[in-house]
Amino acid sequence: MICPFNQVVVVQDSGEEVTPGGIIIPDKSKNKPMRGKVYLAGPECKCVEAGDQVMFNKLGIFTDKIGDDEYVFMKEEAVLLVLNR
Repeated sequence: MICPFNQVVVVQDSGEEVTPGGIIIPDKSKNKPMRGKVYLAGPECKCVEAGDQVMFNKLGIFTDKIGDDEYVFMKEEAVLLVLNR
């Protein structure tokens, strides 16, 4: 699989929290950036590379489930922070 231009493919962390009463709060219902691991990065990406842990903005992303994993497709500009460098 090849990622074109400055596109990034991220495997999203589950990000679910469980309250003391046992209620599961999915990450999508919270108003905060999402996290994941970069699966592929296009050849024009300057700040991220495959294997990086990143935080990214919810706006301007597209998600799709392929097999058992959910992938997030975005431009490199949607990445807010690289966490592992």
